[in-house]
Amino acid sequence: MAKKKRKRKDSDELLMDVTEVAGQAQSFIEKNQTTIIGVAALLLLLVGGYIAYKMMYQAPREKTAAEQLFKAEYQFQRDSFALALESPGGGFDGLLDIVDNYDGTKAANLAKYYTGISYLNLNRFEDAISYLESHKPRGSITSITKYGALGDAYSEIGDMEAAFGAYKKLHKALPISC
Repeated sequence: MAKKKRKRKDSDELLMDVTEVAGQAQSFIEKNQTTIIGVAALLLLLVGGYIAYKMMYQAPREKTAAEQLFKAEYQFQRDSFALALESPGGGFDGLLDIVDNYDGTKAANLAKYYTGISYLNLNRFEDAISYLESHKPRGSITSITKYGALGDAYSEIGDMEAAFGAYKKLHKALPISC
């Protein structure tokens, strides 16, 4: 019987504690209602703004940049590096224009890689280094070729320490250690 009374007493205390916490929460909400609504509205605005930016600004730029890159890639594959850089023909932008006009897109990042390789083949080694360093590789193939090309460019200008560092990064990027 004593246990039943103790359980009832514990239950009543718990109910009072829950009621007290609920009252405190309601009081807090009433005092800070405008702040809470403002924070919620700001959060909603930020999330909506980010989604709008991605869907209405970034996605169309990405698509246009990829379309512009097509002709420059064609000239690059034909080893027409000067044409790929400046004027691939057909009203399409060259690699340099794609890098400048569509910065922040995947196509512009890839154009930086193509620009670096093009400059390397045109014996403009400092320019090649600049563009290859700014390229962010995606996947193992572009990592391997980027660091190999960087090593070649550095060795061509006589910076053997930087060349060695680039070749070391190339070795780390290889899927199978040699």
